[in-house]
Amino acid sequence: MFPLFQPREAIAPAVINHAHDDLLELTLETGLPGLLVIAGTLALAMLCALRNRREPDASKRRERVAAAIALALLGAHSLLDYPLRMPALSAVFALCAATLAGPLDTVPKRERRRGESGGGGAARPHLDEARASAETRARPTDHARRPSRRSRRDPETVA
Repeated sequence: MFPLFQPREAIAPAVINHAHDDLLELTLETGLPGLLVIAGTLALAMLCALRNRREPDASKRRERVAAAIALALLGAHSLLDYPLRMPALSAVFALCAATLAGPLDTVPKRERRRGESGGGGAARPHLDEARASAETRARPTDHARRPSRRSRRDPETVA
């Protein structure tokens, strides 16, 4: 296709567009700061993957494992080619990274261990309401209408 639009003299064998290695190209373009950012991003992804082991919901755990596998495959592919320059694969990479990161916790670990909701209950009020609702359902509220055990056994007290 290019020979139809460009003369052969314009095509030189020494023209280099991109390195066929995203990591190498980013390192060459950004230097040590870029390499540190890449290393920090990899470390953060590893921490998110390790945090996934404590996830109680099995479906979320499987979803995050799949996201970690997709990120690892795209990362391995980036060592041999530049797939993350294609918009579709960049979008998949971003979606997998967001899935692996998951939602951020708003309650510090110290307060979660003690069972406090933090800030006078302002951080998770829906949990306090659910607990109170469950306690209310567990207590019988209609004491006056139920006959006592004694009245069921003793025929003299039953009217």
